[in-house]
Amino acid sequence: MSKDTVLLSTEQHGIAARLLAEGGVVVFATETVYGLGANAYDDAACRAIFAAKGRPVDNPCIVHILDEARLDDVIVGADEITRALFSVFSPGPLTVVGEKHAAIAPAATGDLDTVAVRIPAHPSARSILRAAGVPIAAPSANRSGKPSPTTFRAAVEAMCGRVDAIIDGGACSVGLESTVVTTESGCVRILRPGAITAEMIRERLGVRVEFANGGESRVSPGTRHPHYRPDARVLAVERAEIEPTIARTRGEMRTQPDRDAGIGIILLGDELPESTETRTIVFPTVEAMAAGLYESLLEFDRRGCGVVIVEMPPPYGLGTAVRDRLNRAAGRE
Repeated sequence: MSKDTVLLSTEQHGIAARLLAEGGVVVFATETVYGLGANAYDDAACRAIFAAKGRPVDNPCIVHILDEARLDDVIVGADEITRALFSVFSPGPLTVVGEKHAAIAPAATGDLDTVAVRIPAHPSARSILRAAGVPIAAPSANRSGKPSPTTFRAAVEAMCGRVDAIIDGGACSVGLESTVVTTESGCVRILRPGAITAEMIRERLGVRVEFANGGESRVSPGTRHPHYRPDARVLAVERAEIEPTIARTRGEMRTQPDRDAGIGIILLGDELPESTETRTIVFPTVEAMAAGLYESLLEFDRRGCGVVIVEMPPPYGLGTAVRDRLNRAAGRE
């Protein structure tokens, strides 16, 4: 696949919108990650998303809309909790799955009867949606299985030559894909954790919140196939295992001279001493780690690291989402 990809500045959202209206595929920034977008009413355009990514066709996309007024254009019979979720947490990194409106292209939903919908907060995404006047189906703009791009540079590296245009929206502030939920019988079920946490939903809506099992997650984007894996081998370990894992990995690399000796380290809170064998990135908070995780993994690939050792954050709040992505990056699907 080879296309003449146009690189656009953030002010050129009108060009991006026109390309989408003409059946094109455009990469644009959201607050979570960069998305790979097409007109959600155009089945051929949506199928081009899958070709550009090398994405399995049964993996649904998220359909992005401008505001709650457009909700009934994409979801049939949205219930009271669905509307409350959008009212409280949107625009923002929350996706709700509901019954698909007949106008939505089958390819956008992986031929499912459900559709995953969210209202993005990023100004660039909102400008494009406003100008395009149609919902935009958009998974993350990575090659299938790789870390999602959260910077313009990473989006260009992943998709230049594969799409019609890439628009510069700067760095994504959240850095992880959105929380995906369903609603049923007064309960919110989390299919994919993200920045809108179970604790936040319980506190703001006063409803029961549960985490779905693997079978239930099939209607959610980003849960059914290998995801978020860089070229380097990822070792995601608890804090107490960081130093032993570094020592063991250094030993393994010394006995295998044909392997790249570079080791990348990603830590939360405290920095370890640098050595000639390690590169270290330290995040002071879980929020900072979430925002910078994918770009850090990609940066270590750029540096030729063979292994990346990552400290797992605590298993609650936003840490739940970061742990989910790290487990997938480490091959623990």
